Amino acid sequence: MLTYEFGDYVLTDDGQLSYKNESVEIPPKELPLLYVLLNANGALLSKDEIIEKVWYGASISDESLTRCIYGLRRILGINKHYIRTFYGRGYRFSPPQIKKKEIDKRMTTSLDVSNLFYSNTFAPGNLTYSVTAPSTMILSTKKISNLGRN
Repeated sequence: MLTYEFGDYVLTDDGQLSYKNESVEIPPKELPLLYVLLNANGALLSKDEIIEKVWYGASISDESLTRCIYGLRRILGINKHYIRTFYGRGYRFSPPQIKKKEIDKRMTTSLDVSNLFYSNTFAPGNLTYSVTAPSTMILSTKKISNLGRN
């Protein structure tokens, strides 16, 4: 999963925006606009470039773009200055820093099983387990083949 971090905001590639670890609602048109601005890496984008990337070149008014920029600024609140307008030229998204991170979405859970009776029974479905230490069990949805057996 790719995440974008800018200021106190985090945007995931599945459209979840958070500010200081609090979820922020972002409307459907402002979301792709934010992705386009983030992926420009601080470059000035013309209105035509933005329209091509957000609306796929559809014929929209400048007012529609202006409304989306306004909506995005409203979402950014005190950080609305991240979006700069260059009249007659376009827009630039310039937070102090933009970090793109690839995050492994797999989840691993560790349980203390020292008080549990160990058996050779396998969990149903795709859930598998492996014992990595006498008192630790790792659960995963990743299929583990053979499990050390011949």
